Amino acid sequence: MRSSFLKCSIFIIAAIFSSYPNRYNSARRDHSAVLNRTPALLLNVVTPFINFQKNLIMETLVHYGQKVNQLYEAYQRRDLDTILNSLSTDCIWEVMGQPDIPYAGIYHGREDVKEFFGKLEECLDMTEFTVDHILENGNMVIASGNFNAMVRDTNKPFSSMWCMTYEFNEEEQIVHFRDCFDTLACARAMKDTK
Repeated sequence: MRSSFLKCSIFIIAAIFSSYPNRYNSARRDHSAVLNRTPALLLNVVTPFINFQKNLIMETLVHYGQKVNQLYEAYQRRDLDTILNSLSTDCIWEVMGQPDIPYAGIYHGREDVKEFFGKLEECLDMTEFTVDHILENGNMVIASGNFNAMVRDTNKPFSSMWCMTYEFNEEEQIVHFRDCFDTLACARAMKDTK
C-alpha cells in the first residue's frame, strides 16, 4: 500500500513540475514559484498524498535508519560485537574489488564478517569516515558518504566516496549488505611502485 501511495505522489509531483519545463529546468530552481502557479484544485489533491507519504517515510526512517547509524557509530568505536550481533546468522556481506583488494569478496555469516573486519584492519588505516546520507524504503537502507584511508603496506593514502546497502529481515537483523566504493583508487594505493 505504501509503495502505491509513493508512486502516486511521485507521479503527481512530476506532472506538476513537468508542466512548467522552462521554470523547472532553469539554473535557479525556484520550486515555490512553480507551486504558487499550480491550480489550487490540484494542490488540494496532492497535499494530502504528500503529507501522508512524508509521515510514513519519517516513521520508517526512524526505525532502520537509526539502526544503521548505530552501526556506523559502533564502527567508529571499533565495537565489532555490536556490528556482528546486528547480523542474521546466514547474512551475506559483499565488498567490491576482488581480486585486487585483499579484504574484498563475499562473506557468509557472522564468522566470515568478523574475518572481513580483520582483513580490513590489516590492510587499511581508516583516517576519516563520514556518513553523508541514510535513506530508507521498507526493510532496505542505503547509506552514502566518503572516507580517507592509508594503505598499511605501502603507506599510500587514498580517498573514496562510498555507498552501502542493507537489507533487514523480520527479526530486524541484516540479511544482506553490499559495499561499493572507488576500488580502482584503493587498488592503485595498494600497489607497491617503488
